[in-house]
Amino acid sequence: MRTWSMFFAIFSMMLASCASIAPIKNPDVSLVSIEPAKTKGFTQYFTLNLMVSNPNSFDLDIEGVTFNLGIADQKVLTGMSNSVPLLKAYSETPVSISAGVGLFDLLKLLTYFGEHRNEELKYHLATTIDPNGFIPITIGRDGILSDDLLSGLKQGKKFLK
Repeated sequence: MRTWSMFFAIFSMMLASCASIAPIKNPDVSLVSIEPAKTKGFTQYFTLNLMVSNPNSFDLDIEGVTFNLGIADQKVLTGMSNSVPLLKAYSETPVSISAGVGLFDLLKLLTYFGEHRNEELKYHLATTIDPNGFIPITIGRDGILSDDLLSGLKQGKKFLK
């Protein structure tokens, strides 16, 4: 009988402590721009500039971020970073992450761009944010590649020649 009382007391304390933990609201991630970066071997690197919104009443310390950017239903850019700034409560934080694409995937994508010049190109950004002390959060965002998003590529055309 005493064992059951002890078990019930411990269970009640654990339940009370879990009830006091505030649930985390999912951050929002938006693609701001894509810019060319360095080339290494057969891989072209790009910098993806993201805007991350934290809708929580507390700061989020981020251990790491991974992402996949698909264009026209093709996985194109992948990247990760463990140097993401602190996401302040109720604020937006700019985050820049390096991403690489292999030469053959880049050529395939450029060919697709050439064939579909006058069409809107859709993208899908899948981002996984790993906040310290919480379960990783996966956020998906769909959009259209606009001139604003690609302005960095147009300024850096020399790497495509």
